[in-house]
Amino acid sequence: MSELDKSFLVKELIENITVQCDNLEIKWTALALDILPDKYASQTKDGIMTIDVPLSRTHGVLQVTVPEALIQNSCPNKELIKALSKAFKYQKILTSGRMTIAELSLHEELDAGYLGRILRLTSLAPDIIKSVLAGTQPADFILKRLIREEIPPIWAEQRKKYNFPEI
Repeated sequence: MSELDKSFLVKELIENITVQCDNLEIKWTALALDILPDKYASQTKDGIMTIDVPLSRTHGVLQVTVPEALIQNSCPNKELIKALSKAFKYQKILTSGRMTIAELSLHEELDAGYLGRILRLTSLAPDIIKSVLAGTQPADFILKRLIREEIPPIWAEQRKKYNFPEI
């Protein structure tokens, strides 16, 4: 994932981070609150998550020791996460009216058809997107499959087709 894509993803998910002497406060955006895993959503109050972490300074550098409880055993699909990030970025550009799909495809040096297939990723169910970001998606849920196949418009059908648990 490029630095620009990482920056865009952070801007879409995190509104503000406050570092205090013994904890971090993360203020999530509305999008993040929709896709935040239940494990973290339960720790969030009024859109703010407080994480107790020991902070220390070594040679002027602030160091954070992340507790084991926050480290997940997951297998993130970086290619799929990058594509999701780009899909939401492109959707935002198109809905703002700054560019048409033809102009955007020229600007991004992408085929307009491929750009349209990437944009379909924004129609995935929020729990499916949450699973991808957490790295807990099924092994056969890959970008190549999503690009080649039609994505069902109904979220329950998506869960069934891609082997995600029913909500």
